[in-house]
Amino acid sequence: MEFSYWLEGGDEENYSVWSTQNNIKTTNLSEGNYVFHAKARSDMNKQILEIHLPFKILPPWYRTIWAYIAYAILFVLFVALIVKLYSKRLVEQNLKLEAVIKQRTATIEEQVNMLEEQKHELQTQKKEITDSINYAQRIQQSILPSYAEITAAYKETFVFFQPKDIVSGDFYWFSKVNEHEFLIACADCTGHGVPGAFMSTICS
Repeated sequence: MEFSYWLEGGDEENYSVWSTQNNIKTTNLSEGNYVFHAKARSDMNKQILEIHLPFKILPPWYRTIWAYIAYAILFVLFVALIVKLYSKRLVEQNLKLEAVIKQRTATIEEQVNMLEEQKHELQTQKKEITDSINYAQRIQQSILPSYAEITAAYKETFVFFQPKDIVSGDFYWFSKVNEHEFLIACADCTGHGVPGAFMSTICS
């Protein structure tokens, strides 16, 4: 007896040649629908049997619809985990940055307060020094001869005295000798400002 077969859906497109082999072995079939066709004939070349056996090969578990759903769920969970970790990292970085900003802000505020205190101290010292110099100006002006005294001796005259600073290192001196004679001097001491004023006070 001889046999011929054909696996519809496989690689072959028609029946195999007749042979006495009464079994076949097929491997590496992909998932899908198949129909196994087989024929048998007697030694007199008379066909005595023909069968058609449909069957279906299911895909492996990792290619099933449930597997793909599981893959999708795992992917979503993985993405959510990555986003959560990244968000946590951003929050930690923001907290560190806020701490650094607060620390630097506190340092800047401390420096600003220190500068304000120094500014106030300098302004106070400046006021005290300026008040002292203004008082020295009044003392210097009281030492200089009065304009009325000079014009009384010589009417056609004027006095132009303009210090570079509040007090002056220059000074003028006047002394009446008699009714018709007087002495007047204009002097320039070394330096100006407070040191020059001291020199002019000593000289006058």
